[in-house]
Amino acid sequence: MKKMITEFDKLLTHGSSLTRDDYRIKKKSTLMNNSRCVIFEYLCRHPCSTVSGIAKGLAVSESSVRWHLDKLVFEKFVTVKENGSTIFFPSNMINPEHIDIFRLMAMDRSNAILESIRSRKGVYQNELSKELDLNIRTVMKYTSDLEYFGLIRCASDGKYKRYYLTDLIDNLKDYYRKNSKYFKEFIVKKTRRDGLRPRIMLSTPELLRLKMEMGSEIKVLTLPMIPFGRIPHGLEDMRKKRFRKKNPLISLT
Repeated sequence: MKKMITEFDKLLTHGSSLTRDDYRIKKKSTLMNNSRCVIFEYLCRHPCSTVSGIAKGLAVSESSVRWHLDKLVFEKFVTVKENGSTIFFPSNMINPEHIDIFRLMAMDRSNAILESIRSRKGVYQNELSKELDLNIRTVMKYTSDLEYFGLIRCASDGKYKRYYLTDLIDNLKDYYRKNSKYFKEFIVKKTRRDGLRPRIMLSTPELLRLKMEMGSEIKVLTLPMIPFGRIPHGLEDMRKKRFRKKNPLISLT
């Protein structure tokens, strides 16, 4: 303990902005905490989520999510941005041009509408309202936003409107599959600099499974490379099952 305090005091004399608690966290390593691993994995699937969105998706308290996000942001695993509301996404993963699109997809209602349109091509506006138990004005607002960002297209059928998915989701899937190697390189280098001994267990254009070691502790990260993609069956970490809720999620895979 004395040695740790001495090293911390040395950092202070060199103008470091770390606090003593921050230094202890860094010595432990950010991703060697189960809760932070789960939150980071969730953000890879649902980038541009808010604190409340993450808390709802994982069925945990907002205060807990906020506390762990602070640590992930401090160590630059996660980037925070003001975009109407405060949103979070994995550093070096998301193209800035796609932030508005993913922010919209991270919203429960827009996501449910996308899923409904995908399962029922040409669904009517009033059918969306009844199926999702939303008033027609709410449906109009979200479909308007989804159409504005190019995720859906509208076709008139007399006095009614039908909705269809565009090719944008498939294009995003292809884009992030091709660029996944850059995010993988960032994660491996970042965990190594964070004092871990990362070892790649599985690497595909859609998935990275990384084993991390610190002393006798071992953690495994399972990270989707495609936002809003599904982790292949059998590769999900057992610890996440207690967090998961059965919410409708549009999938890019």
